[in-house]
Amino acid sequence: MDNHRIEVWYRKGIFDPGSQGLCSDILDLGIKGITAVETGSIFLIKGKISRAGLKKVAQELLSDPITQEFYSGKRALSKEAISVEVWFKEGVTDTVGETARKGIADLGIPGEFAVSTAKRYLLYSKNISEKKAADIADRLLANEVIQTYKI
Repeated sequence: MDNHRIEVWYRKGIFDPGSQGLCSDILDLGIKGITAVETGSIFLIKGKISRAGLKKVAQELLSDPITQEFYSGKRALSKEAISVEVWFKEGVTDTVGETARKGIADLGIPGEFAVSTAKRYLLYSKNISEKKAADIADRLLANEVIQTYKI
């Protein structure tokens, strides 16, 4: 089964509600040096789909063309950013993924698909270590009961 990754991010200059307050929350944890946070949504689509079909799904279903942009695959990282991906654990219901799967069918895209979703956080700092990023993920970004994270 083919895997296709789409990432959806807010355009530069557009309010990113997912990152609102995260810098101050991180500072409240006693972790200094984070200058900005961006949040994106990851959609992992499993199934056979054409390139045109994938673009249609990304443009018409998963993103808002006015406020967001999408990437096929992983968005490239700045040298000053570290990435934290927060995924649901195996067996946990992914309602956003299920809704996206139904939306693909509603767009008339032929085939059987499974969709998993995650959040991707870009933590900007000149000196953040993976250990600090893991501490932020453990304490703020992921619920260990239902989620796992990858740095």
